[in-house]
Amino acid sequence: MKRILACFKVTDDFDSLMPAEWENLGTGAPDTSYVKRLLGCFDEAALENALLFGDALRALGEEVELTALTLDPGYSDHIVKNLPAIGFARVVCLESGADLRFAPEETARLLCGFIKENGPYDAVFAGQQAPPYNSGLVPYFLAARLGLHCLANVRALAPEGGGVTVLQEADGGGTLRRRAELPLLFVVANAE
Repeated sequence: MKRILACFKVTDDFDSLMPAEWENLGTGAPDTSYVKRLLGCFDEAALENALLFGDALRALGEEVELTALTLDPGYSDHIVKNLPAIGFARVVCLESGADLRFAPEETARLLCGFIKENGPYDAVFAGQQAPPYNSGLVPYFLAARLGLHCLANVRALAPEGGGVTVLQEADGGGTLRRRAELPLLFVVANAE
């Protein structure tokens, strides 16, 4: 059985924050109580690519277990409740009282704890970055903590001969095609 994990983050819609909230950002966290909550484009792509990879493995006769994992900020229910309907067998919302919006190392530590307790996973997917900080560090801190090789700027992937073929964005434009062996952490960028 192949075990696939997709990490995602539900964030505030920072584009709809009132200008006064941005002006007061240096004095504390902005009031986001009135904005929508959504998935960033990279986390949405990570979830979708995990599902597509699972489908491709099933087409090859593999048994697949799909898990989605998030750190619950307390307002992710509207997104989390739909994930089983699209193919995730398990959806986990880790509770944390900490404000993790600007804490990539702590975020990676908490995700890693779950993964080590519930793994191993053959493939871990994470979005390239998520608002508000957009540091892009969480997937790399997570890969380091797990001791997994990670492939960055992933646009698409497909199982091939017991491993995987990955399309990655190249620096300066273009696409690279790479073959790799599982287990891997995929940092999903502007996915197809």
